Amino acid sequence: FAIAPRAQTPKHLALVGGMLLTGYEVPPVHHAAVLIEGNKIVQAGPASEVKIPADAAVIDTSGRTMLPGLIETHGHLIVLGHGNYATWFSWIASHGGPRMLMKVMETSARQLLMAGVTTVIDLGAPLEESLGIRERINKGEVVGPRVFVSGPWIAHLSAAAAGDAMQVGFGGLSVNTPGEASQ
Repeated sequence: FAIAPRAQTPKHLALVGGMLLTGYEVPPVHHAAVLIEGNKIVQAGPASEVKIPADAAVIDTSGRTMLPGLIETHGHLIVLGHGNYATWFSWIASHGGPRMLMKVMETSARQLLMAGVTTVIDLGAPLEESLGIRERINKGEVVGPRVFVSGPWIAHLSAAAAGDAMQVGFGGLSVNTPGEASQ
């Protein structure tokens, strides 16, 4: 039997026709083009000024808005959305603990990327899991943004929230008094 050839990923991708917000304090670029080579933007601007190679796959972005990837500077891959941490940690603990924590982190990473966040600084999560999810994203095993991690948190939490956080392997430090903070 014969194996059908696989379509190769194009070397160049051109997004053409939409409005481009550059992130600078300048008016938007209407009928813009963004040229991508591999996974890097190599040129962007008015479509009339961007040279699109003949081998480029062209996607019509007319009627759409293009903008640079967003950077989340205070993210938590250990939560989906935002809610009461005491309730959230209890839910994770009762649904598999550390195993569920990894599923939550995978889901959170994917949701961030799908929302346009291409870089996240994950502030306060178990270090081993944070480094693990970052590595899996870097290897392409999990879909997500570029991840920078700070490691475990130092915060004021209620006894219940701190206990539930510890049950899921969160490993942070709960500080409730000036004396505890100074140690």
